[in-house]
Amino acid sequence: MEKIILSHKANLTSVYGKDGFEKIHKALEQLKEASRQETQIVYIDDKTSTQKHKLEPVKEKSSDAIAKFIEQLSKQYDSQYLLIVGGERIIPFAQLTDPTSPNQTLYSDAPYSDTYLDEFRTPDLSLGRMPDGAVTDPSLLLTQIQTSINYFKGVTKKNLDVTGVSAQSWEPVSTNLYKAIKEQTELILTPDCGLGNKVPEHINLGIIKPTQWQTQRSDKVTQAIIKHVSAMITKVIDPKTLSGRKILYFNVHGADENSEWNGEIVSTTTIEGEECVLIVYPDILKPEVVKQANVQNAIIFTEACFGAYTIGKTPDTSNALCFLNKGALCFVGSTAVAYGEPRKAYPRWADVLAKYFFDFVKRNYDVGTAFQMAKQRYVGTERPFNREDLKTMFEFLLYGDPSVGLP
Repeated sequence: MEKIILSHKANLTSVYGKDGFEKIHKALEQLKEASRQETQIVYIDDKTSTQKHKLEPVKEKSSDAIAKFIEQLSKQYDSQYLLIVGGERIIPFAQLTDPTSPNQTLYSDAPYSDTYLDEFRTPDLSLGRMPDGAVTDPSLLLTQIQTSINYFKGVTKKNLDVTGVSAQSWEPVSTNLYKAIKEQTELILTPDCGLGNKVPEHINLGIIKPTQWQTQRSDKVTQAIIKHVSAMITKVIDPKTLSGRKILYFNVHGADENSEWNGEIVSTTTIEGEECVLIVYPDILKPEVVKQANVQNAIIFTEACFGAYTIGKTPDTSNALCFLNKGALCFVGSTAVAYGEPRKAYPRWADVLAKYFFDFVKRNYDVGTAFQMAKQRYVGTERPFNREDLKTMFEFLLYGDPSVGLP
């Protein structure tokens, strides 16, 4: 079989109940029939399901046991695609040591696609996952499954436009990369673009200079800072900016505890005779904006830190889950702090992975193969290969059916 749909029957039933599981299974059967590849649904914990492939069910909850099962199953059939259905509660992410910070853990799908176990976790399978975060009803998974069914049945609408959004501080490398995605299309820079951030609580900033204003300043100085920053935000990212796009690219800030993504710029002004240097982080995207946008069939890549971190999240608290719940075909992002070139025009780390991914997507490869080949090219071309490179290989993953592509 070319394509494996993998999930865990008992965990799906525990989270969504018997009726919820039956709805999900019925939808997966429809996806199996609609897929253009020979496809099988396998529940790793169910003996009836696994013995069809002469394998014993996985009784352990460890990612090592799951990875071993995937290795045996995929090699038995020389499979090309692996679709994992469910998030951390259903099929847990592998927990890897962060190469840049050995005391930290990375959540990753890399071991599940690396069936030949090389040190870089280079993917041998085109892997995608349909995450469900912390939701309590099956609608998020059902929406993602239906998005794939619609794609294979040819009922998806073709989008034409491309939108890229970058922190202004990263303009050189983002502009260089964005030209490879779509020539003669404007790259939106923040904080020139924001969510209409005209009130103080929507403006996140730090005072670099003068240092005494970091901890103590008059109300007059604070109001002058707010006025200066607000004047910089002249456009608005609204649902229309995101709607009808075939590709959305973001090179912005993110954090695991926040739902919003942020831009960045360092700005200098004079206030009460003092040179004031500010670093500004305007909010640029929140789930409530995504909810109002038409992002059906969009392919999304974000370099935002924790952009694909979905554990304990819902579509209300995660841009990634919100995009998928609104019908996006694919979402690529990192589960931890991501690295990119902050000032120069040449790409590094996440920038390189994004460039390679879009290179293959534009050549009409399906998203899973594009992501797989992007990582393979990354390993083959980036030298010397440092800790940040290895972390990039571990932390970036793809959400969605890996066998879909640009409609």
